This record gives sequence, C-alpha cells and structure tokens, in this order.
Amino acid sequence: MVRPQVTVNISGELPVASLPTETGTLFFVYAGPTGPLTPTRVTSVAEAEAADVPTATALWIGDALTQGAPEVIVVRAEAVDPGAVTETEWNVALDLLTPSHGPGQVATPGVADTAAYTALLAHVDANPHRVAFLDVGEGDDATTISTAAAAIAATAGAERAGVFGPWVSVPGSGSARTVPASVIAAGLAARGDATVGNSNNAPIFDQGRGAGSVSGALGVVTDFGDTDVDTLYDAGVNVFRDVLGVVTLTGWKSVGTDPVWRQLNIGRLTMEVSARISALMYQYLGSPIDGQGILLSQVEGDIAGYLLDLYTADALFGATADDAFTVIADFSNNTPTTIANGEVHADVAITASTAAEQIVINVVTSLAS
Repeated sequence: MVRPQVTVNISGELPVASLPTETGTLFFVYAGPTGPLTPTRVTSVAEAEAADVPTATALWIGDALTQGAPEVIVVRAEAVDPGAVTETEWNVALDLLTPSHGPGQVATPGVADTAAYTALLAHVDANPHRVAFLDVGEGDDATTISTAAAAIAATAGAERAGVFGPWVSVPGSGSARTVPASVIAAGLAARGDATVGNSNNAPIFDQGRGAGSVSGALGVVTDFGDTDVDTLYDAGVNVFRDVLGVVTLTGWKSVGTDPVWRQLNIGRLTMEVSARISALMYQYLGSPIDGQGILLSQVEGDIAGYLLDLYTADALFGATADDAFTVIADFSNNTPTTIANGEVHADVAITASTAAEQIVINVVTSLAS
C-alpha cells in the first residue's frame, strides 16, 4: 500500500524569471465603487487608499499586514450590485490573478455566500499556487456556519481551502471595528511562514511564540462555546476564540473531505512546493535535452536539494530523506515524444509532516506506602 502522500506533477510550461514565491501574500478581491481593476501590490493602508480602495476596505488590508502579511495584492471586481456580486463577476476578477503573481492566500473578505465560495474554490482548483480563505457572515451562528461549510466540502478545490470565523474586533478611530476572519488568518499564516521558514506550519494556539495570537485584538464578535466549536471544527471551520485573555486561532483544517488534505498546512505546503519548484526550473529554459541524461540529472538534483532543505526543517516526514520525498526526472518520464516536444518532466512525491492536534497526557498519582 502506498503511504499517504501528495504528488506534484510539473511538466511542459515553465514560468517567467520574475515569478514570485512569497507564500505569505494575500490576494484580496473585493467589490466596491472605486479601486483597481488590475491586480495592484500594496504594503500599507496609505498605498491602498492611493489606489482608490475605499477606506473601510483599506483598513482590512492594513489588518492583514499588521498580523504578518508581507504584501497584499488587491483587485476590485466590477459588479452591477457590489452588495450581491455574481459568481461570474467574481470569476472575472479572480482570473486576473494569473500564476505569474505567485503563490498565496486568496479571499473575498467579508463575503460569505455561494457565489464567492464557488468562485474561490474554482480558482484554487485551477491554480495549484493558491489556497482559499473563506469567511463566515458577521454574527452567523454555529448552525448556519457549519451548514454552509458542509455544502462545499465535496467541491473541487475544497481540500486547499479553509473556512474561518467568527469576525474579530479591533481598535478603530474612536470605537471598535470588526474584521473578517479570513484577513486575520492570512496575516497569521504569513507570520508563521516567516518564523518557521516554510508553509508547513499551523499558526494556532501559542506554541511558545504566540503563533495563533491576534495582535491588538479586543475580542471576537461571537464567543462560541466548546460544543459549538466542536461542531464547527467537525465541519471544517477554524475558530478564533478568547484563550486566556488573548484572541487566538484554534484550528487549521481544510474544509474538504479528503483525509490526506485534512490539515490546511498540507495544502499550503503543496502550494509552496509547486510554486518554488516551478520557479527553480526557469534556469533550464532553452537548455538542450541531451541523450546522456545530464540535463535531467541536473533537474532532479536541484529539486531534491530544495526538498532536502524542507526535510531538514521538519516540513517533510520520514525516518530518512528517501522516506520523505522522491524525485524522478529521467528517461522513464521523459519519453521520445515529450523530448521531441521540447518538454522536461519531473515527478515529485512528498510525505508532509502533520501538525499536532491533540496531546494526551496521562497522570497517575499514588500515595507513599
């Protein structure tokens, strides 16, 4: 029986030299009266407002940056009714986020309806360099949220998507304001990547570094109890809670039903591996495919070197590196037909390390006799 693993197939088209590989990027898609109709990189609220992003939306961008996102790529969806954007209108905007923009989290912050969910899942299903962060409605109860999550669990792309809630309360100008959970989660994901050095991490609870702690948060809009949290987690929803006085993310699960992809860090790791190996292969564009297999050996060696770094960082699981990953780039998967087409194929199989979800400690005490 083949061990649980994720297989990445890379062939044919290779990227441009400038392909970004920053896994912490948030792709922020919104509908509103003003703002950029082409993807625009911003690194501050001021830059977002300079791009005509409405102030309330620009502040959410600032929240993602505050929590750890290195940059936000923002684009406005043109909609007849910005309050009821259609799936087609979301798709038009999402299609502008081509692979050339690199990997990262994609969201329609604050929007929790079927049209947005369907468009986001279709986007990540078609683009292995992305994961989707989905919001719940502000003030939604556990039943509403779990029902909505269950409705999309079997949808293609759901294995690389996470649902986050409830909304988080943060200081505003004169009064508190609320922020969609996807925005905060994207910042925490980026912060975790920067700390750990790769995307196979779960930015939840404390872990001795405040991994899931929300900087400056005042509270959550809905304080779910243990029973509701269990229900939500079973439905694939990741919940922000007050933990010892600190608003903290307490789950990191995909909304999909495939057990191999149950933890969201697995989907994010494959996003990173896909993007970084693709970028790594750029150097070989134009190189001759020789009959001795020298080029194929170089390709295989470069990929293996990158994966060895991930293994050393505990992102890949195995007693040895050979157990953790396999790279094949030889004449078994580069056939006379593919070579004649000018293609170089590399097949990569990785076994990703999973994050601890439960720690059970049994304490036995006895009286001295």
